[in-house]
Amino acid sequence: MADIRTCITLGAAVVFGASSIALAQGSDDPFNPQSISVPGSDSGNTCTGADNFDAVCPYTGSTSPDKWYSFTGVSGSALLEICGSLYDTKIYVLDAGFNILGCSDDSCGSDGFKSQVLMNGLNAGDTYTVAIDGWGGDCGTFTLNISLVAGCDINCTNDENEPCGSDTNGGCNAGGIFGSLAGGTVCGTAWADAGTRDTDWFELNHGGGDLTWAVDAEFPVVAFILNSNCAALAIQGTPGDSGGICGMATASFLNAPAALYYLFTATGGAGGSGIFEGYPCGGDNNYSGTVQSTLPCPYDLDGDGNVGFGDALLILSNWGPCP
Repeated sequence: MADIRTCITLGAAVVFGASSIALAQGSDDPFNPQSISVPGSDSGNTCTGADNFDAVCPYTGSTSPDKWYSFTGVSGSALLEICGSLYDTKIYVLDAGFNILGCSDDSCGSDGFKSQVLMNGLNAGDTYTVAIDGWGGDCGTFTLNISLVAGCDINCTNDENEPCGSDTNGGCNAGGIFGSLAGGTVCGTAWADAGTRDTDWFELNHGGGDLTWAVDAEFPVVAFILNSNCAALAIQGTPGDSGGICGMATASFLNAPAALYYLFTATGGAGGSGIFEGYPCGGDNNYSGTVQSTLPCPYDLDGDGNVGFGDALLILSNWGPCP
């Protein structure tokens, strides 16, 4: 299902302050940004800048100061990330007319509140502008890393039966339309573009025991195991995220009771945060998901993973005729 967020606000919502001379560690002037190479890296502190710019990605109303860079495009894809920053960040990539080509708010970092964006299809020789911003009024130190990425290929037959850009298994986001997991595996597509992302949902009747939902993707991906109640959804067990492109997100639920579960996957970052930009259809959209389950041991009566003295005590404590 398309999980819709508004991402771009231009014109009146883009405010530029007084210009200044470009400095090391990022420029304070959006019209005179500091040049950075590709691949390349530079560190700075946005607290020394001014609030020249804000965009909805997917949140608005920020008053954080920003820093500015520019880079020359190369053929292929580039990953821009400030995942090691020490504050709640936002990052935008813009063209020469300050139109937003890619943006990210919460997509990486140990708390999930840092930013990264993958830019596919860059034009060699074109100039691109990068704004390092923050959420709310947050500011702080950052390190901007730009790296060339070759991507990765998930080569499997798309048995999700959902062409990229369509919506056939949006689950609780689409009135209860779920995909199936015949054989415990699925190959599909997901995307994130212009403030909207595709979310894929699958139903699984689980017989009880440990449950794992592992998703290998060409894009940053998250994986959840959810209870089967759209009105009161809750994550079951531990969610997973790949930590970036070309990785695997693994969600796990130990000793899961026998029940119907929803398995969820979409573009996302650390801590399960959503990504709504940077992965349009026609790029790195493929994923492969696998379900693994382990039946519980019937003699492990106390559920500690071992058959031992505690299980014997449970039997003895219930000695006698069955009720």
